[in-house]
Amino acid sequence: MRIVALLLFLCSIDAGAQAPAQRLERGNGPEPATLDAHRCQEVACGNILRDLYEGLVTEDGAGRLIPGTAERWDVSADGRTWTFHLRAGLRWSNGEALDAPQIVASFRRAFAPDTAAPFAEQFYAVVNARAVQAGDVPPERLGIDAPDAHTVRIRTTRRVAMPALLTLPIAFPVYLPAVARDGAQHTRPGHLVSNGAYMLTAWTPQANLVVAKNRWFHDAAAVRIPEVRFHVTEDAAAELQRFAAGDLDITETVPPQPLPALRARFGDRLRISPYLGAFWLGLNLTKPPLRDAPALREALSLAVDRDRLTRSITGLGETPAYGIVPPGIPGAGHSRLRAGRAAVGGADASAARCAREGAVPRRRIFGKQSAGAGAALQHVDAASPARACGRGDVARHPRRARAPAQRGMEGIRAEPAPAHDHAGIPRRLDR
Repeated sequence: MRIVALLLFLCSIDAGAQAPAQRLERGNGPEPATLDAHRCQEVACGNILRDLYEGLVTEDGAGRLIPGTAERWDVSADGRTWTFHLRAGLRWSNGEALDAPQIVASFRRAFAPDTAAPFAEQFYAVVNARAVQAGDVPPERLGIDAPDAHTVRIRTTRRVAMPALLTLPIAFPVYLPAVARDGAQHTRPGHLVSNGAYMLTAWTPQANLVVAKNRWFHDAAAVRIPEVRFHVTEDAAAELQRFAAGDLDITETVPPQPLPALRARFGDRLRISPYLGAFWLGLNLTKPPLRDAPALREALSLAVDRDRLTRSITGLGETPAYGIVPPGIPGAGHSRLRAGRAAVGGADASAARCAREGAVPRRRIFGKQSAGAGAALQHVDAASPARACGRGDVARHPRRARAPAQRGMEGIRAEPAPAHDHAGIPRRLDR
């Protein structure tokens, strides 16, 4: 169900059931643009990277922040110094020790001008982050350091929800010796060294990518599925056919079609869950006739019948978008505009004013629809319970879970609210 871009799957595993499948076959959408964690900016690579890497903080299946490579953290009274205490015995997938200085060096590489990390701006609250990326100061002056081998300290210029930001791929530790040795090829099988539950074993471009259990992962005993194959599935209709034929255990999405028909055909194999994201129509504000015509831009926004689009055309549970930031983000205002007035590019007056004044050229002009739900298919096989997993970075074990990486990968990132499917089941179980 191609509703808005990234669709979420659910996972349900019976901990006391039979042995798990040896390989999970998962549809993953387009070919990943890169497996360089610092340069990833789309969902296709994010899905895979969250299996290959683990940052200081991760998420459970309800979207709650839980310890990752850091076993605990604390923040100063003024909210500007975060201290993360690493787990003992961390290792890379090649067996080498992973310590705090290596994590700090990875952050410095992420903000270096040559890396051009697309999500670096999310961390501009970190001391000198903007200046380091601009090349004005050396990476060593980044406000992230290691007081000792087991501690990472992050200093900021203002209060920020740092643990939530650390779930982004840009915050994953990258093995720098491989980068120095292999350059851009450090992301290829045989070269990529990671620290997550899985390690890269094969990559056939425009076909599939295979990851296998990383025995050096700190929670390796809880990784239930030995191998995952991510299939390139750019055509949603073809992906649906492959699922129906038993070629895939999980789809990335499903093609647009009436929801009742999909439910009738697939029953409980069709899973729909909340997704924080927004889709809009974008117009170029730098050229006539829109450049100097705020009234025309507002009229175009008012002409979009968001309710009808989401109710009668997409029909998979999306909610109308009256702003860029979707509901569920703490601190975001989402007042529905009344009396026939719709904000251009935002739900509040300031966003509307910016758009009318042309302050956001080549940006969002008016919201088309909001992805209020994600949909996907998963096989439910009683004889092979581990293959009954949907979405996420693959099911690893039933005790702990992390929320999908999708959230925020294509738009504004903020600390997410807990998210469950309609039955209150976590979206994914993956570690």
